[in-house]
Amino acid sequence: MSPRYGLILLLLLLSGCTEFNGAKAYLLPPSALGMEELAPRVFVNKEMSLAQREDFRQVVAVARTNITNFYGSITSQPDILACSTEECFAGIGGGKPRGKDLGKSKVLISPRGLTVPILTHEWSHAELRTRMDAKFDGIFGMNSIPTWFDEGLAVVVSEEPRHSEKVWERIVAQKMDTPRLDDLVTLKGWNKAAGKYGDVDCALGVPGKMYVVYTLAGHEVRTWHRKAGREGLLKLIDKVKSGESFENSYAATSK
Repeated sequence: MSPRYGLILLLLLLSGCTEFNGAKAYLLPPSALGMEELAPRVFVNKEMSLAQREDFRQVVAVARTNITNFYGSITSQPDILACSTEECFAGIGGGKPRGKDLGKSKVLISPRGLTVPILTHEWSHAELRTRMDAKFDGIFGMNSIPTWFDEGLAVVVSEEPRHSEKVWERIVAQKMDTPRLDDLVTLKGWNKAAGKYGDVDCALGVPGKMYVVYTLAGHEVRTWHRKAGREGLLKLIDKVKSGESFENSYAATSK
């Protein structure tokens, strides 16, 4: 094992059971995790029915088109691991979300997330990390890109109805508490806010909960993207990769 992968494994081993299973999913080929190949780079658990497999094959095709259309091309090639049971999802480190990216190399999809918006959302993370040449594949986030932008961009690309502008209008109308963007810069801060404001409960299907944090990030990036467009997004990526601060790049591309 290379020192790079050894460091990733050590850090994840120290983080807990879910992260340990995620480390296995990151480091091992899907076949070693009991997954079956459905299509090139697409894997499903053995228990997934034939009807579910065919449906998910179409989900993958549409999600790939969504990423290509939004970014103008597609550069990422993540392995997609989809589960039809919660046991499968927990076993590969999925945990509570409907979907999860393991950097740019793998995307994990729960039985609650076998949809075009959720796969598109997670694939957007892989695409941005690939374009940013993210350190450690971006499995721990990207120091040069705030988590709220990464997540907000994925919300915009995916057009998930539960993260939509209409949901934001409801949040504002109900005067719900929302976090500050400054609290959502790091992956740790994002995860803390997702628990505090109810996004985690919402992902688990708890009645009456809304995706406050995801919707806030989506609203912010959606507003920026209306001005910046694809050209502005690609310019921002190039600027940050070349060493310019995200803050300056974000401001320059929003004019």
